Amino acid sequence: MSDSGWVKLWRKSTDSGLMQNPDLWLFWCWCLLKATHKPKKQMVGFQVVELQPGQFVFGRKKAATELPLSEQTVRTCVKKLETLQNLTIKSTNKFSIITIVNWDAYQEINQQDNQQDNQQVTSSQPAANHKQEVKECKNVKKNFKDSLCPHNEIINLYHETLPELPQVKSWNDASKAKLKTRWREDPERQSLDWWRSFFQEQIRKSDFLMGRVKDFNATLDWIVGPQNFQKILNGQYINKNGSGGKAPMSPKMEHNLRVAQEFINAADDE
Repeated sequence: MSDSGWVKLWRKSTDSGLMQNPDLWLFWCWCLLKATHKPKKQMVGFQVVELQPGQFVFGRKKAATELPLSEQTVRTCVKKLETLQNLTIKSTNKFSIITIVNWDAYQEINQQDNQQDNQQVTSSQPAANHKQEVKECKNVKKNFKDSLCPHNEIINLYHETLPELPQVKSWNDASKAKLKTRWREDPERQSLDWWRSFFQEQIRKSDFLMGRVKDFNATLDWIVGPQNFQKILNGQYINKNGSGGKAPMSPKMEHNLRVAQEFINAADDE
């Protein structure tokens, strides 16, 4: 499918609730951009697939690769849009075809021509409007990947790699803002693999952050705070005794050990 051209994004989409779910909104816009605008034939392996306007060949893995979404999230988005009757999906043993419901009604290219026949407009005004629409669509498409932060996926990685630390029970707007900022600050962080490595290498290997030397456990909200996050990346919580050594004892553990040793020594004197 050619990357040229544009699609219409109807204002009443704001009433559907899709925009309240960033992952779902991203996937829906991606579907609109992937759909063909005219009948075409496409080779899938050695099979010729005939597509009608509003259809495209769909693969969950390819979608996950093109979008900053996991395959599970892509699967959930497809099911939700089916339920909302935004699209239908027909699957074979090799591929699937997604059809945008009411494509002709919402993407009909003759509407602008009919409107121009009924009113006097200058030739430059439609061109200027169209140019602005194309520019806005390109900006939206370009910024989707680096603006949307997969909060749920990162929280799940935190639970998976650091089960000893406090679980996330509530993730309010302030917490979302901090994590989203950390995600957008560096392109390298816009990857779930980066966050998995960050949790495993920077957090798990720190006795302090894991609460092994002090009565303190780092929470995800604390970790993604701007100052704390910077200190972690700068290695300020690396174990002082180096890797492979025994973790230093907390003051409470040292006190208990000292009392026990004094008790043993007193018993030996008797």
